[in-house]
Amino acid sequence: TTTRDGARDFFEELTKGEKWHSPPEFFRVASIGGEPAGFAGSFAPKHDESRGIIGPVGVFPKHRRKGIGSTVVLSALESLREDGFRYATLGTHVDNLRAVALYEGLGFDAAFHGVFFEKRLD
Repeated sequence: TTTRDGARDFFEELTKGEKWHSPPEFFRVASIGGEPAGFAGSFAPKHDESRGIIGPVGVFPKHRRKGIGSTVVLSALESLREDGFRYATLGTHVDNLRAVALYEGLGFDAAFHGVFFEKRLD
């Protein structure tokens, strides 16, 4: 989790290509009737030439349950494979049951289970 500025800084760093490998072909956008329906991005740390990271992944609400998520993730996997990567990782919140089912259905295995804490601030 990050702030808007933190996300912007990360993506600026990503596009500079100093620490991350992320050529344009690592980004996929699915469209229906010329309208964006979903997307998946990929990148890899330059210090690990075997493992690519998929994310962000998203499908716009009116296009969900149409196979768009599978399509963009499979396309992202193919771009990583073509670039020589042997492994791919991605993540989602454990309570995002649709995403968990999608990723498991595509052959991903859960690799990490974390504990998150919450505290009311008022």
